[in-house]
Amino acid sequence: MAPPDVSTSLLSRIQASDRAAFAEAFAAFRNPLLRYAHAFVADGAAAHDLVQDVFVAFWEGRATLDPAAPLAPLLYRMARYRALNHLRDRRLREAKHDVLRREAEGEEEPADDLDAAALGVRLRAWIGALPERQREALTLTRERGLSHHEAAAVMNVSPRTLNNHIVRALARLHARIALYAPDLVRPSHR
Repeated sequence: MAPPDVSTSLLSRIQASDRAAFAEAFAAFRNPLLRYAHAFVADGAAAHDLVQDVFVAFWEGRATLDPAAPLAPLLYRMARYRALNHLRDRRLREAKHDVLRREAEGEEEPADDLDAAALGVRLRAWIGALPERQREALTLTRERGLSHHEAAAVMNVSPRTLNNHIVRALARLHARIALYAPDLVRPSHR
């Protein structure tokens, strides 16, 4: 891991679109991130792809970086969320494959597997239908792994406003889930 002063210097240079600084960061963090991602996904090729995605997203988001923030936690958080999303997507693909295999073989399919896969598909559609700012707030914090302060900076809003967007988005999703699968939703105690 790079020392904090080196990390801060690199971030400032990367934010200024310095490709040499990006290459330094890539060289310093690529292998540790590969090991970290591989610990999650247990697949070398997938880990490689995830780390590549991290660095692409990192470069694309360089204008919004906080040069005072440490570089390593940002990269590791990005890798962690991508790995977790990869695992979730892999489970969904496997569940869909299992459903298709059972249909082809004429087997009965467990209701829980089918319901979970169907709910996952619907949930992604519902997230896509959220108002733009709510969807962006969820994507930045849940999928990209940014902290509330980092996501607020990206969206150019205060952390409190970002939190309001997230709360509203989750309330909408909660309501949709309650209509679709009422047994999955616990009553709220407000």
